[in-house]
Amino acid sequence: MIAFACALLSGMMYYFAYGIANAWLLAWIAPVPLLWLAYRGAPRGQVLAASLFTAAMGTVYIFQVYGTYVLVDGIAMAAGSGLLLGLALLLARRARSVLPGPAVVFAFPVLWTAFEFAEGWVSPHGAWGALGYTQADWPAAIQVASVTGVYGVTFLLCLCANAVALALRGERAAGAVGAALAVAVIGAGYARLAAPQSAPLRVAAVGIVPAPGVGRAGAGERYGAAIRSAAGQGAKVVVTPETDIASDALAPVRTAAAETGTLVVAGTLNRSPQRNMAVVFAPGKPAFAYDKRHLLLPGEAVFTPGTKPGLIGDGMATAICKDLDFPRTIRADAENGIRLMIVPANDFTLDGWMHARQAIMRGVENGFAMLRVAAHGLATVSDDRGRVLARAEVGQPGVAVASADVPLGTGPTWYTRHGDWFAWLCVALASGTAALSWRRTTSPAPIRTGCATR
Repeated sequence: MIAFACALLSGMMYYFAYGIANAWLLAWIAPVPLLWLAYRGAPRGQVLAASLFTAAMGTVYIFQVYGTYVLVDGIAMAAGSGLLLGLALLLARRARSVLPGPAVVFAFPVLWTAFEFAEGWVSPHGAWGALGYTQADWPAAIQVASVTGVYGVTFLLCLCANAVALALRGERAAGAVGAALAVAVIGAGYARLAAPQSAPLRVAAVGIVPAPGVGRAGAGERYGAAIRSAAGQGAKVVVTPETDIASDALAPVRTAAAETGTLVVAGTLNRSPQRNMAVVFAPGKPAFAYDKRHLLLPGEAVFTPGTKPGLIGDGMATAICKDLDFPRTIRADAENGIRLMIVPANDFTLDGWMHARQAIMRGVENGFAMLRVAAHGLATVSDDRGRVLARAEVGQPGVAVASADVPLGTGPTWYTRHGDWFAWLCVALASGTAALSWRRTTSPAPIRTGCATR
């Protein structure tokens, strides 16, 4: 009964933190009930079952948003995450018997960060489910991503939860170490937010939902008019949603870009051959098309994935929707000095903010501002610190515009230059922790004092 209560409580917190409720604060304590259960000495079968139940609850939002579109992937994600979570809990419990003093506070965050990184490495959806994305509404908490990538934010969340759980089991020294480090990292985040930025550039993300029954007819003319309107209000860069304009309807967009001197990235659908493109009209340069590199299957199986980055020049680049779910892809692009990423996208309405915040994280990781607009989602403008400067819903018939003066980013960060060093460090430490924890010794395990005694 206790195991079920812990699983239910953790599962509910994961569900609300990860999903459409966006209750991001709960992510800081979501693992606590499960950690408390594991440290209490519950049988391994109970810990594993509780972890599977928690993961199943935590991923319910996937089916709410995507239905059967990702049925198999959703089930695999729930099962895989549940098994890995159970293993991390059991290894963390074992580590309490062998790690010295306060060092035990690092066991669970190291283990879960390593497992999450491994999931993202092999998943067809990239780092889509990383826990760190939940903190996009608290910019100070995600600045560490500029050094560690999103996995550093996941580590921070798990560190805080483990500190609380250990304190509840009487190990206050370990809890204090974890809490102090979390406070220090967030304090550094606030300091980074206060650092000066470059001069701003006026940009606009434009999404148009036609009146019922109109369909795509006239999309080029509607977007051409919207580009002129945005340019009249000072916008120098405009982006439109993924595949919202047919390739044979781009003439009005091209004309509007040329006449206003605006850089336009138009989400374009080409039907023969089938291509999911971002067509770039830049002042004084030939137009070119970028092909989406990471496709959402099975729906996008008709397209051939692109192979090259969408570098525009002058510190700007484009990518399309799901491309932003893959940190390594975007980091490789960012090595070219990107300071503004321009992204056409297409979402599923309910996941508008969920998916937008992943793109925002890529900007923090790599030092570029983000201009993104998603059909059936959100139009957002964010700076390279992850602060959202403008936001509009693209859902009701009419024109939705998110426009702001956004400072261009600083360009390549420590993370851009050094990659997933932190995640690989966690993999190495997790391997060492597992080996040390499961090593058979002839000496009895140290006895924990106070409430931690099993």
